[in-house]
Amino acid sequence: MPTTALMPLPKQHYTGIAGLPLVGGKVYTYDSGTSNPRPTYSDAAGTIPQANPIVLNSRGEPASPIFWSGNYRVRVEDALGNLIYTVDNYNTDPGGVLAYIASLATSIGSSLIGFIQAGAGAILRFIQDKLRESVSVEDYGAVGDGVADDTAAFTKAITYLLSIGGGRLLLAKNRYLLNGVAGADGLTNGILIPFVGGLDDGATATSIEIVGKSRDTQLLAGANNMHVIRLSAAYCSVRNLSIFANGKTGVTGLALIPENVTTPANQSQQSFNQISNIYMSKCAEGIVLQCGGIGGAYYNEFRNIQIHGGSLDGTRGIYLKTGVGTGTPSNANRNQFYSVRLGYLNTGIDIESGDTNTFYGCSAEGIGVGTLPNAVPVAINIDNVDGNGRGNDQNRFYGFTAEACTADLNCQNDRTGFYGCLLTATKSTVGAGFAGAGTFVGPYDLTIFPQIIAGRVTNGGVLPTGLSSATYEVGAESAGQPLVDSGGLFKSFTISAATVDNATTISDVHSFYQKAGKYVDWGFRFAVHPAANNSILKVTAPFTAHASLYDAFATCPPLEFPIVIQAGATKVHGSARFNFDNNPVPGAKLEIVLPGATLWDVTAGDNNFIWVNIRYRQA
Repeated sequence: MPTTALMPLPKQHYTGIAGLPLVGGKVYTYDSGTSNPRPTYSDAAGTIPQANPIVLNSRGEPASPIFWSGNYRVRVEDALGNLIYTVDNYNTDPGGVLAYIASLATSIGSSLIGFIQAGAGAILRFIQDKLRESVSVEDYGAVGDGVADDTAAFTKAITYLLSIGGGRLLLAKNRYLLNGVAGADGLTNGILIPFVGGLDDGATATSIEIVGKSRDTQLLAGANNMHVIRLSAAYCSVRNLSIFANGKTGVTGLALIPENVTTPANQSQQSFNQISNIYMSKCAEGIVLQCGGIGGAYYNEFRNIQIHGGSLDGTRGIYLKTGVGTGTPSNANRNQFYSVRLGYLNTGIDIESGDTNTFYGCSAEGIGVGTLPNAVPVAINIDNVDGNGRGNDQNRFYGFTAEACTADLNCQNDRTGFYGCLLTATKSTVGAGFAGAGTFVGPYDLTIFPQIIAGRVTNGGVLPTGLSSATYEVGAESAGQPLVDSGGLFKSFTISAATVDNATTISDVHSFYQKAGKYVDWGFRFAVHPAANNSILKVTAPFTAHASLYDAFATCPPLEFPIVIQAGATKVHGSARFNFDNNPVPGAKLEIVLPGATLWDVTAGDNNFIWVNIRYRQA
């Protein structure tokens, strides 16, 4: 027979949550750490097993004392089966009760306390599991007083998250000093999120989220020439915090760069990340994107960010930097920036190596400090090609505003787009390719959007350097004048028998055009008496169509538009076309062609009508 001992409390008494006797309650006993029932006894000799569960009477007591032997897990429920509590590793050792109480103050204490969420269908869990759903940097020893170095705490927390396949790191409303440690390439990193997989296939990525409380969650640089956050991974996020240079020099706030730039042939990927609600102050570099030898920095998204240079020389807001690595590394591309404010820096946006990036509703103010990194402080600087020979093509700016800057724009890449931007003409310089045909995206691009549609140009009568007055004009006043092509808005355009081939007479003419960039919107209507019933009318256009735009070869097919024609009493849908092969000046005349067997009415009078509304690209 087993050696037994009386359970603590000579006559056990159980109460419910309100402290009243647990009438009809149930006491279940199991082997410690399991759900295997373990017997208790009603006699000290251990010969008479109790029922399992033991049902309590109206006083919340068992019918007879409970004797037990060994280690138990005890579960107590009310009469309806609701959990009151559960205790594991409860044993016959007289010190067991004290040991249990002591355990509550240790790391295993939270694993002994149950938790049930409100609402139907909620299940029993333990407090430890609930609390481990997220990780706080304070869990790993961060002090957050702005004095103690918290670098090690961040490293431990991120190492743990990586070991479990990723997760969220919570930051309190504290000031975290980061003295940093040298990375594999010798560069000092405050917080490093290393590359551990995750190229275009997000299923292989290990995602880390760093989430602060608000702008009052502050990361402080503790050393010169350091990266406060070095994000060398994909599918991660950083949000709701501030980054301060803290009086240190050469500080980069957020670097999306390879983990090791001295072995750039290694695979790396800092892409598909989301950065939002960030404030940066007095950093030499605010945000840096750079590609490595294998992988890239693309498809990242930046929202609601303010980068303030503090009127210090050598400060730059956004830097798309030439890639490092063997061969020809990619440049930063397809990144999107929303509502980024750049203030009191030397350079707002510097695209040294980047293509197809998009900036929406961003702004620069007070860009006018010092001579580094640009001798002339500038809101937007775009090189033509990067250090590896890659073109910085097709970057687009929508609604960008520059205010009180030494220079608003220096763009040497003529495949850059500015739409509805507020740029001062005398503070803007563009490459020679913007003039003439270069004003538009290259002829191979079927979208055919003009590169500059200005929202407003100040300093009336002055065009940005590189734009020809033969192509553009501005108003004589400086306040709120639009930048439009020569020819103005909806000008009338004469159509007569002298300008229409194969027409005897023309009457009832209405003809107007408008230009935006080199787009031409032309609409007209007139009545006509053709020279013959099968004549192809050729109407001189306000501007010659761009032949090579539509075909890269020497011979271009016709560019056709559907139109409405009334030939006598017959109304049909015909076509208007620029025939680049047959006209004496290809693209100079618009041909009006009847469909099928339809014939013009050539009786006396102008009995035929033509309605045309087309948009085409000027040569």
